[in-house]
Amino acid sequence: MELTIDTNVLVKSGVKTDPARASCFVFLHEFKSRQDLALVLDDERLVEGEYRAHLNAMTYGHKWLEYVLLQKGRSKLVKRAELPPPVKAELLDDCHLDPSDLNLFVRVALASDSRVVVTHDGDYWGRSKRCLKRRLKMEVESARSIHPRLCTSEWDSCRRRVMGG
Repeated sequence: MELTIDTNVLVKSGVKTDPARASCFVFLHEFKSRQDLALVLDDERLVEGEYRAHLNAMTYGHKWLEYVLLQKGRSKLVKRAELPPPVKAELLDDCHLDPSDLNLFVRVALASDSRVVVTHDGDYWGRSKRCLKRRLKMEVESARSIHPRLCTSEWDSCRRRVMGG
């Protein structure tokens, strides 16, 4: 499965005070352990640049990114898809999706086979999520909600195994 991952998932995986840290960390760990998953990036390397601009070299997210990029077949480059103008207008004006998210992660996910974006950005939820599904056949998942698709063990067991305790 190909997954487009918003920067905030990588960032939150290393912020000990963030409530989403465990979900993001476990998701990235499970992704890393599964050879059938690929990170979707654009062929202009804009998403990779976004990651690098927001990740400190000492964080788990940065180390995870370096690992995935070095592994053969773990990343896939796509040409960012063009959005139909009415859909773009609806997402920006009615749903208030951030223009940079639309330009990067939505267009990259739309160009992927799975059309899934994993995010912990509130802009994607509610009206935006419904519009993306209805108009573009895209799925929006959190690091926690995608768990059943990645791991056969139940969430708490997986979290304890990865994070300890």
